[in-house]
Amino acid sequence: MSSSNNPVFRHPKRPDWGMGIVAQDLPDLICTVFESGRTAKFFKTALPIVMVDLPDAERATLYARLKRSNPASGKRAAARKPKIALVEATSFEHQLSIFAGMFPKGFLDPDFILQERAPASGPKAKGHEAATVLAQDLLSRVKLMKAIEGQRFPEILASAVSVAKATSNMAHPQFEVAPLAAMEIEHQEKFALALLGVLHGEGDYAPRFDAFVASLPTPFWTLATIFSALVRPGEHFFAKPKIEQRQAKILGIEEPPGGVPTHEGYLRYLAVGEAVRAGLVKAGQQPRDLLDVYSFIAATLSAKPAKVAKAPKAPKAPKVVVADAPVETSPS
Repeated sequence: MSSSNNPVFRHPKRPDWGMGIVAQDLPDLICTVFESGRTAKFFKTALPIVMVDLPDAERATLYARLKRSNPASGKRAAARKPKIALVEATSFEHQLSIFAGMFPKGFLDPDFILQERAPASGPKAKGHEAATVLAQDLLSRVKLMKAIEGQRFPEILASAVSVAKATSNMAHPQFEVAPLAAMEIEHQEKFALALLGVLHGEGDYAPRFDAFVASLPTPFWTLATIFSALVRPGEHFFAKPKIEQRQAKILGIEEPPGGVPTHEGYLRYLAVGEAVRAGLVKAGQQPRDLLDVYSFIAATLSAKPAKVAKAPKAPKAPKVVVADAPVETSPS
């Protein structure tokens, strides 16, 4: 359980609502439920809520209680069938078989290139190839330094927001971008300097990483790692807590943490990415970089049954995980 995947927040103008959680994440809206029983919908481009930092145990308890107590959730769940069923991988070998069923030619498969990397330009430019090209252009050392020298800090923030929005195909919750886009001007210089440092600074990466986290308005793992992962995809890894914690369990290695990002925690995420990359290479696969590795993890841990190979025979059949049904909420 992590703050990136399970944000908790308050509405500063409605303290009587108590704390809230996301009940449903839609393309342009988030649907929320609060401790008072109030439900509300907010546009992601203009979120009025403020994130609350809670220990993982309290966060888990709050999520369980609010989802259980939300009457709209129960009615909707009973009335509608789930949209898709997800296959839960039982081993890394099972993941390889799932991947082979989806992309017979592996990372060189035309479907993988189209769906995951996508062309670097044009109307279908939604894959990480397009986001990488954009990041390496807008967030280059030269452009960042020139903008900082000219004190054009809003320009740097706008560039970072553009890059973050280009990553929607990487299961990147776009409501996480809204607080970044709304950063107050007095904090933008600190952010710009920290962004330059984490992407192009010299020396130990640890203090540069932690300084960048401290510059973010909300410390999500995704925002803390996405820029480095796009600018230096062979070296850095995109941290998506929930799915990569599952991956660590499958590999039998130390599970990376949730909560507020730290460099120590980031090293555990990087270890997951490197372990998967090594396993892929050993199996004869050819991931181009750690973005390909992330795509492999995301694809094989959230695959639709119709597109995957059968799981290896085991004493027990693979567990089927059913996606949560949408929740009806009332507008604010």
